Amino acid sequence: MKLRSALVILIVLYMVPNIYAEEMKVSKIILGRFKSEKNNVNILPKSSPYWPRIDRHNLAVDDIGQIYILNLASRHIMVFNPEEKLLREIQIPIDTIRKKTDSYGKLAVSGDGKQLYVNIPSQGKSYEPNYIVDSGLTLNNKGEIVKKEGFPEVDIRLCDGNYVFFQGSYLYDKNFNILKQKFSGFGDKEGKYRSYKGLLTKTSSSGKKLWKKQFYGNFAIIGIDASNYVYVEGGLKKGDPNSLYKLDSKGNIIEQAPIPNPFPFKTQAEKDEWEMHSSEEFFSFFKVACNGDVYLIYQLGELPEATFKRWLNGGEYFIYKFESVVKEKESK
Repeated sequence: MKLRSALVILIVLYMVPNIYAEEMKVSKIILGRFKSEKNNVNILPKSSPYWPRIDRHNLAVDDIGQIYILNLASRHIMVFNPEEKLLREIQIPIDTIRKKTDSYGKLAVSGDGKQLYVNIPSQGKSYEPNYIVDSGLTLNNKGEIVKKEGFPEVDIRLCDGNYVFFQGSYLYDKNFNILKQKFSGFGDKEGKYRSYKGLLTKTSSSGKKLWKKQFYGNFAIIGIDASNYVYVEGGLKKGDPNSLYKLDSKGNIIEQAPIPNPFPFKTQAEKDEWEMHSSEEFFSFFKVACNGDVYLIYQLGELPEATFKRWLNGGEYFIYKFESVVKEKESK
């Protein structure tokens, strides 16, 4: 009887191999606070250098935990440590920025934090490829210009030192020169990852399917770290909370953590609206650092309307950080 019970347990563990995956550590990093006056969130306390547009485009991270925020309103880049302390400000040395230029510029930073890339859109053209001449700047960490160019845009940094602009599938080298090949999706030396109809698959360069992992509904591959762990946002089965999953190169889930709700919801309608949109791409964005830390940035303007209106009365600029507990245990 005991042997039969043991066999049943082994079978269950084999069928559900990720039931004991470690829970990642999740922390909230507050980058600033604000108050509005007369429904104008641009009127901030004089002591506050922050502004209400922290999003995926103007926030970047390096591999030692520093957080960079592009603030075009004041023409500088703010650098924070993970303990929410403002370490320094890097002035943007460009005189062609218009007085009222659109604040949705783009920022990228190298893994060691020694090189930054700033792309500044012209006023009213934040979603069109119409950029100020010489608005693409490569800077060192002192804010000195290394290189000028009018384009490209950059979305993420890969752990091989290259950069990606998803909309055009452009791949740039570490000096932001366009490489001939286009970005064809996340992968490592063994093969490429693909997501299709609830299946995450890894395929070799010869086209052989190496393994597959079933997810439920929409899910997204959000990045790969320097140790070739792949990170996925979604749910494994119906009813699962929208979560972040860390998988090894063989498809085993090593760690996971539910995606936190950023605001308290006062009505069921707010909660329903949140749950309907929380896993959609436009709503939240992830940046995977090469050391395995993952940062989550919410598009605050896409919150449920009632929630967003309350936030506009005064709130916090924040991001979430997911850290590996496996990495911490191994280091001990």
